[in-house]
Amino acid sequence: MEEEERKRRRPRSRKNKKKKKKKKKKKREKKTKKKEGQKEQEKKEKKKDGGGEEEDKEVEDQEKGRRKRRIRRRRLEEKKKKKREEKTKKKEGQKEQEEKKKEKNKDGGEEKE
Repeated sequence: MEEEERKRRRPRSRKNKKKKKKKKKKKREKKTKKKEGQKEQEKKEKKKDGGGEEEDKEVEDQEKGRRKRRIRRRRLEEKKKKKREEKTKKKEGQKEQEEKKKEKNKDGGEEKE
């Protein structure tokens, strides 16, 4: 049972992987189109009912704010990630230098004796 599920989950060939990716992409695009269509219909209905333009502006402003926040958050995360990577690189470099010093000290100590 588990093997069958695993086989279903991960395709073996690259071709199948590509097909699966395309399928997912199409599905995502379909969803976004559907959502956009719904939003447009809602806007049309509001306009028919009686100019809800102020509400539309508020909603649009909120969406813009969300987008901006998302972008800002993503940039911050990238900066943090870079800093973390730099720190790890520094630490690794320091460890390597310390190891070299220890090796030199060991070699020097043996020559003196």
